[in-house]
Amino acid sequence: LLDNACGREYTGRRSLDALDDLIARLATAGMLVMLDMHGYDDTNSAMWCGDPVSGACTAEDEASLFGAWSTVADRYCGSPNVIAADLFNEPYGATWGTGNVSTDWDLAAERLGAHVHAQCPRWLVVVQGIANRGGWCRDHSGYGCWWGEMVIAHRYHPVSLPDPKKLVLSPHAYGANSTWHPYLSASDFPNNMPAIWDAHWGSLPSLTQTAILLGEWGGRMSETGEWQRAMAAYLVQRGIGHFYWSLNDNSYGTLSLIHISEPTR
Repeated sequence: LLDNACGREYTGRRSLDALDDLIARLATAGMLVMLDMHGYDDTNSAMWCGDPVSGACTAEDEASLFGAWSTVADRYCGSPNVIAADLFNEPYGATWGTGNVSTDWDLAAERLGAHVHAQCPRWLVVVQGIANRGGWCRDHSGYGCWWGEMVIAHRYHPVSLPDPKKLVLSPHAYGANSTWHPYLSASDFPNNMPAIWDAHWGSLPSLTQTAILLGEWGGRMSETGEWQRAMAAYLVQRGIGHFYWSLNDNSYGTLSLIHISEPTR
């Protein structure tokens, strides 16, 4: 049940009922919707199946996520303004391209994406990145990634869907914490950023013919304004779509903590 923290209008209503109402209102306003499976609770889970003790996901572990997407696809595939399914938020503990079905997010995204498309073939399937396991970002730019940013491995180990034209990669990127991301305090900042973004994800559309959508970027302008202006110019120049995090003022985690990402390797 939703409480006052989630909006007084929806107090006492179940989440799906509130979402029904919100999607209907957005349709009336002419706005499209991407549904995002953001997590199992109010924390960022390291893996798409939660935080298993073993650090790996079994079929039993991930069954709840498959079930959740079944529920959502059955409920909203018929809503014309719902156009995309963002499979899971920032599985920063996962690997990519190792061949291990229990830890590889690329393989899990293939399974989940096929599952979603089996129930709603028209939806775009949106796949976020991982963090720093495997060292992919450092190999390409010399720097680590944010949670959800590492999608460059798709160049070598692509996510394969039954309809590849409906695949969208969705990295996340932020502009705070120069301790973990020293490029933010480089002498040529922010002019150094386009080359880093190209290396991490911006080059993928031309290299792989896969669409890119920057799923999260933002912060407080008082703290990251220079970085944000550079990112805005980059996105316009490259023609990359994006979601700004966030327009509402209660995103306590992103704005104050800015993703504790760098230690995950």
